[in-house]
Amino acid sequence: MFAGYSYLRLDAKSYGFLNNSNLNGVNINVSIPVYHQLSAVLDSSAHFGSDERFYTFLAGAQYTHPLRNGRVFGHALFGKSRNDENIAEPTTEFTFGRIPSSLGLAIAFGGGYDYPLNSRFTLRIIQVDYLHTKTYETTQNNIRASAGIVIHFTRKKKK
Repeated sequence: MFAGYSYLRLDAKSYGFLNNSNLNGVNINVSIPVYHQLSAVLDSSAHFGSDERFYTFLAGAQYTHPLRNGRVFGHALFGKSRNDENIAEPTTEFTFGRIPSSLGLAIAFGGGYDYPLNSRFTLRIIQVDYLHTKTYETTQNNIRASAGIVIHFTRKKKK
């Protein structure tokens, strides 16, 4: 199980903002071994800015390979993203309404490097994902970078 800090460079220009958004948040994922170095992954992240909230809910496959003292991994993840803007939109001359949130497609391709601390904990030095999303009926091309701690819940082998 991984949990850590996450930075998202959100392609906000694609749906009307003047600039892209820099959002901070958290990334959590659970990796379940399937066969040798192949795992099934459930991944979720939440990112926040002054007027934005952006969530992803993804699942997919991950391949891990030993490299020097640690392990490198690559994954392909598919699922949904939710974008929520906290900006008042004029509905009439005297009233304001809130822009509704948008739920859409999300695809992530990426990988990273884990460095073992001991048998139970690993430091995820870096995880970088290209995150392709579609919210508010437009396509966004985003970059997500995360770092944090991996906790291993493995069973001890019987003697």
